[in-house]
Amino acid sequence: MTDNDPQASDLPFPRGALSVVAVGALVVALWLLSEVLLLVFGAVLVAVILRALARPLSTHLGLGDRWALAIVGVAPLSAVTPAVLLFAADLSFQMRGMSERLAAVGKMLSERLAIGSFADLLKGVSPATSIGAIVARVFAWSSTLLGGVAGLFLVLFGGIYIAVNPGLYRAGLVKLVPPAVQPNIEAALDDAQ
Repeated sequence: MTDNDPQASDLPFPRGALSVVAVGALVVALWLLSEVLLLVFGAVLVAVILRALARPLSTHLGLGDRWALAIVGVAPLSAVTPAVLLFAADLSFQMRGMSERLAAVGKMLSERLAIGSFADLLKGVSPATSIGAIVARVFAWSSTLLGGVAGLFLVLFGGIYIAVNPGLYRAGLVKLVPPAVQPNIEAALDDAQ
């Protein structure tokens, strides 16, 4: 090979290094987007369940897809609401009793483990430090709880949107890949369905 030969200057090393960097960047992106991807997966799963429950209604009763989805969505709420109203007073009474029992168990555990009371935990520490730590813990727990509730609502509403018009989202997903691969993606989606 000579210096003017085009294949002699075409080294595989830059392509290999670029491939490794691209795969690494993809792994990092997937790791950073893992929570979003889980929410999307949950929404797709809810949509699949709603469509599977609505399909018999639309085929056997001759209802449209949207009416069948509406019935499938409203039926659980209409079944749970009377039960909640029927047992609300009893449930409230039992929750009060459970909170009193939990307080007694907490007191018993603190006595047996020699933890002491809340005021004892604050002794020896400056009030500003202890209050700051308590506020930080409360904020961390509340943000985690609110994040979970928000994630649940996002999954439910995303699943409803996907279930109402799945063809639109399927076509959008197929358009994200190169045209040469699109028939394979469509076949995989057909098989997964």
